Amino acid sequence: MNKTCFEPTVLMEVPAAARAMSEELFGPVVCVSSFADLDSAITLANGVSWQFQASIYTSDLDRALKAGLKLHASAVMINESTSFRVDWMPFRGDGPSGFGTGGIGFSIKDLIREKMLVMKSAEVQF
Repeated sequence: MNKTCFEPTVLMEVPAAARAMSEELFGPVVCVSSFADLDSAITLANGVSWQFQASIYTSDLDRALKAGLKLHASAVMINESTSFRVDWMPFRGDGPSGFGTGGIGFSIKDLIREKMLVMKSAEVQF
């Protein structure tokens, strides 16, 4: 077993005040919590500083759209994990999670330095 990596870990019913619920985790860790209603889940999710992507799994389109609009994440995946990504889609974090937007088009623009050149032509005699 490789001692430098963590095994994928599922933490169940983690208290809202726990560091795993309020700090950015870099590892194969997921916190799973149950809620009485969608608004309570959204309030907890929006209470953290790190806002990259969020996921909601539901067959209720109204619930999915409500979550998508109310969650502070920069992208909300409906019936898909937050690891979903295609190269052309923009990717960014909100708040302290990120600076700028990634993705092919955005990255190319970041590498280009625009410059304006204004010229006045010399008088031309015909």
